[in-house]
Amino acid sequence: MSIDDLAKAMALSEDMLQTFGDQKSKDYYAYAASKLIDYEQDIRFLMAQIKEDIIRNPQSKVKNPAAIFVTKLQQMAEEHGIEL
Repeated sequence: MSIDDLAKAMALSEDMLQTFGDQKSKDYYAYAASKLIDYEQDIRFLMAQIKEDIIRNPQSKVKNPAAIFVTKLQQMAEEHGIEL
């Protein structure tokens, strides 16, 4: 992993943490970001979707949007042949 990719992965994992506020997943976010950094734009799009559809939606019944995000990250990794 290049220095640029490492910096991008660190920023991405921090953004995941800020979006979902899930401190117990901090290490997982860092790991997933480093493994999936080539798909940064897809991850950012996914975060924005969940933020808009669930977090900012007062009618959403979802209690744990971070769990949905992690599931989608795992699916994304699988689709690209990456083990998380």
